[in-house]
Amino acid sequence: MTQPGLVIVGGSYAGLNAAVAARNAGYTAPLTLIGDEDRLPYQRPPLSKGFLRGDVDAGQLPLRPQAYFDTAGITMRMATRAASIDRVEKVVRLADGESLPYDKLVVATGCSPRMLAVQGADADGIHYLRTMDDALEIAARLDSITAVAVIGGGFIGLEIAASLKRMGKTVSLIEAQSRLLARALSPEMANYIADRHAREGVQLYFNAQIARYHAAAGHIAGVELAGGTVVPADMVIVGIGVVPNVALAAEAGIECGNGIIVDEYCRTSDPDIYAAGDCTWHPNPYAGGMARLECVQNATDQGKIAGANAAGANLVYDVPPWYWSDQYELKLQGAGLASGYDRAVVRGSMSDNTFSTFYFSKEKLLAVESVNRPGEHMLARKLLAARAQLSEDQAADTAYDLRQALIN
Repeated sequence: MTQPGLVIVGGSYAGLNAAVAARNAGYTAPLTLIGDEDRLPYQRPPLSKGFLRGDVDAGQLPLRPQAYFDTAGITMRMATRAASIDRVEKVVRLADGESLPYDKLVVATGCSPRMLAVQGADADGIHYLRTMDDALEIAARLDSITAVAVIGGGFIGLEIAASLKRMGKTVSLIEAQSRLLARALSPEMANYIADRHAREGVQLYFNAQIARYHAAAGHIAGVELAGGTVVPADMVIVGIGVVPNVALAAEAGIECGNGIIVDEYCRTSDPDIYAAGDCTWHPNPYAGGMARLECVQNATDQGKIAGANAAGANLVYDVPPWYWSDQYELKLQGAGLASGYDRAVVRGSMSDNTFSTFYFSKEKLLAVESVNRPGEHMLARKLLAARAQLSEDQAADTAYDLRQALIN
């Protein structure tokens, strides 16, 4: 058996950044990263945008080249599945029967798409988008596709819808809630985004439950809604959320809830095991309690904390959540979490597609959502991190220099 070291389970943003952070923190023992995809860690946001449209190729997506891992002494075990964790023996058992000993372990297993189980779900032409292989399969079929039904009005569904419209497809978007992005954005911003998609020609269905799929000769032909409406489609892409991959941790007796439960140091209920990324249920001061966040920022920053702490540091995870989404010519960026806000003010012009909306609870700034204002987005992240005092009048006044709030 090899010498114990740091083992990281998960080959995406959280796992990669944990490995990099551990080495940067001076960790010199063996370091192994296990990933179940047959690829080095790669960028996932382009999968629903430039990669799907053919504007970005696979060679542009790796986050680090193999040469980096060789130089850093990080052993990459891709196309490898971790089957179980033996906390007594302190080994990770792989699906092929091999055991990897660890002194510290980081679990960064991410999430899997939530499946839509309705009648007809075995028809050909129904897709989910999570990995590069998923995107490649969808892209390979698009030349023969005319009408696409996107199920789910979250970021992934909206980005796919925008990409397909730019490719000249007929696109319908079906959402179970009364508005888009119900878990992610304020109603004001959600309505703005919905209006943009409608003006592009996307057919929007709200409060729509899926009754069953229609097929012809085994291939998808339409989506029947609960009221009897049939949405024609020769391709369906489902994006109705994700579920955290907690089985590996839970079966090892690690405490789990809505994700793998960690403390502010990204430490699990086992002091030698850390967790990071989409799979964690963690204390987040910007959420006012425990949260599970599904965004690149959280995976990246939590991975850095988990890796550094596994290497002996004692860092606290306290970073404002932030995210972005590109749809048509709109660059939507958000910082903080707007849930619980009681007042909102707009800075800029919504009609000109360049504005930021600032969300307050009493006098506290909770979040900022920006469209085509990247400078204000960067300032918003700094304002939130500094817990800066900013009034509603100052936020709305384009003549006021927001940087002043960082000084005062």
